[in-house]
Amino acid sequence: MISPIFRVIKVKLTPSLYMKIGDEAVVDLEASPMLKEREITEESFWLIDGSSIVVKTLTPCSLLEEKVDAYLSRGKVRDLYDIYYLSDLCEEKKPLKRLLLHLREPPKDFHILRELIIAGVPPSFSTIVEKVKRTAH
Repeated sequence: MISPIFRVIKVKLTPSLYMKIGDEAVVDLEASPMLKEREITEESFWLIDGSSIVVKTLTPCSLLEEKVDAYLSRGKVRDLYDIYYLSDLCEEKKPLKRLLLHLREPPKDFHILRELIIAGVPPSFSTIVEKVKRTAH
């Protein structure tokens, strides 16, 4: 049986908070302050049992801006994949144009993208770059 009390494995406090906690299972948590005013909306979030709850979340365009800022500051593949997905949901082109200058080579952790995708094949770096270029113009 898994203990309901988690052991703190690592804590790092910079402008963001990073924690690794766990017992038999290990979870990475990262929280960053919103440094810019962003548009918030209420949307339905569907649960695995088919029910839904209403949650406060960023609009797709605000989330895209956050993800571009995150990718430019930390260079993580998870942010780049989110940008790839969100680029279809937002009409605002400015964040993507800003990103284009920084897509010359894959992020150092690109090899872990396969582990982040639950179903299907992860896009190649060139596919992501082409989509960002196409959507930005």
